[in-house]
Amino acid sequence: ANLIQIAGSFIVAKVGSRKKVCLIYLFVHRMMWACVAALPLVVFSDRLDDVRVWIFLALLMVASICASITGIAWTSWVADLVPKDFRGRFFSRRNIVAQVVGMTMAVAGGRFIDIWSTLHDSAQMRGYGFMILFGIGTVFGIAGVFTLRRISEPELSSTNGESFLSQLKMPFQDHNFRMFIVFSVAWGFATGIVGPFFSVYMINTLRIPFSVITLFGVVAGIATILGTRLWGGLIDRIGPKPLSVLCGLGGCFTPVFWIFASPENYTIIWVSHFVSGFFFSGIGLAATGMMMNLAPSRNNTVFFAVFAAVTGMFGALAPIAGGALGELFRGRVLYDGFVAISDIRILFLTSTALRLLALTLVNFIKIPDAVSVRSMFLSISRYQRFLPLYSIPSFASSGMSSVENGTANMSRSIVAVERMIDDILRRGGDLSKAVVFRVRSFDRRIDEKLDRHEQFIDQTIDRMKGFFKKNRGSRGGGE
Repeated sequence: ANLIQIAGSFIVAKVGSRKKVCLIYLFVHRMMWACVAALPLVVFSDRLDDVRVWIFLALLMVASICASITGIAWTSWVADLVPKDFRGRFFSRRNIVAQVVGMTMAVAGGRFIDIWSTLHDSAQMRGYGFMILFGIGTVFGIAGVFTLRRISEPELSSTNGESFLSQLKMPFQDHNFRMFIVFSVAWGFATGIVGPFFSVYMINTLRIPFSVITLFGVVAGIATILGTRLWGGLIDRIGPKPLSVLCGLGGCFTPVFWIFASPENYTIIWVSHFVSGFFFSGIGLAATGMMMNLAPSRNNTVFFAVFAAVTGMFGALAPIAGGALGELFRGRVLYDGFVAISDIRILFLTSTALRLLALTLVNFIKIPDAVSVRSMFLSISRYQRFLPLYSIPSFASSGMSSVENGTANMSRSIVAVERMIDDILRRGGDLSKAVVFRVRSFDRRIDEKLDRHEQFIDQTIDRMKGFFKKNRGSRGGGE
């Protein structure tokens, strides 16, 4: 179905509207599932009873083709519609809503089938229970089509008259996008060779009950929601490339956890599901972000289609290669010590090694204005000691903003203190000037009074001298 996306990009180019292509093929996709829901009502003779299976497969194939064409049109549409600096938060919130609704409806649907099966004994009536579920899902799906009609579409960039074949060469001629495809293929292959064998290992080797396996899925779903909330805000700050390295390192070693599990104690499988859901949610966001950032706005549908086709093709080959490696490792013992590493456990280690090798290819992808991986780890280590454990799920949405708000408040406080000090100094200066003026005035007054006293004393002395001279003169004349 991923190969059909190349045809989808051609259809988008011919129609000239991603919104129109998305609405048409999405509506057809929903109607195919409406036909699937109505399939139990179709009556065939006993000799043609197998025809229902072929009709179901045909409807499923048409639905898959329509979904692939819808996906390429929708991806290009959203890439131009959502601002680059808001994509991480947008897709994280969208994925969280989809995850929560999906988990809730899965539990509700399973509960409905259980109740329906207890009320009806015949196989035909039990089949009607699934028909009702498919019908409800189809109604909500069609409602979603009409909701998309209300969303605007940016103008599609012109192709400048280039042929479709020449457009198909562009993704391979772009060095950064080509390296992104190589990295995605290598990472998908490294995870795909072991992915199908986890369930087999839980059932056949660890002998875990199906009810517990279902709970593992719930734990992974919860971890995905928590991780999506964290990575969605962080990717808008550091970019998709550093996030892919961070989450890739977290997702590389999850297969190693399975080596230490045993039928008597498989507690570590809980940890593995949580870690996988937490980090792989960030890997998905980072891959989407890098794809949209590297693809040019002109002809981005071709870039998205080529990426989906190449990665889908190698992704389909990965389980086959994993099966061949599993047969190759059968009966082989790599290490027989505290933990025996043999058979499928060697495949777990192989997947981990291939994931680490694939992660090194990220260094060859150059994204303009991207934060370096070293700067990312320095930023995280700088703020890590200030983050309590309960704030991890809301690190991107509230943690970093709290640090920024605290820094801003601190800056404002410093400015206020500086202003207060300046005001005090200004008032102190005015006070000192007033004191100096008062002192100088007092000094002048004292000097004036001293001068007056000196003048009075001098005048008194002069008068006394004149009085004594006068008395001496009068005495001398009387003798």
